[in-house]
Amino acid sequence: MELYDYLNQFAPLSREAFVLLQAELRTTRRSKGDFLVLPGQVQRHLYIVREGVQMAFAERQGKLHVMAFTYPLNVAAIPESFARQEPSPVSLQCLTDS
Repeated sequence: MELYDYLNQFAPLSREAFVLLQAELRTTRRSKGDFLVLPGQVQRHLYIVREGVQMAFAERQGKLHVMAFTYPLNVAAIPESFARQEPSPVSLQCLTDS
């Protein structure tokens, strides 16, 4: 699925608006094991996954609690942290090179 079609699933997006948005996008590569967000950090960037797998999780009392997996073509984020620019309560980590 093309990025334009993916984003249009959430809200109508004109081609002109997409061109403007695309001009602001930056490619970043992360290695397996890298954290995109740690508890207490504010998520400043929204990640659009083109390859790889990521996991959102919390550790409580020595147990791992998985909230979500992300993979292509998807958005990797801790929504409340990114949208509100508040500290994240959970981690977002790359399970594979991404």
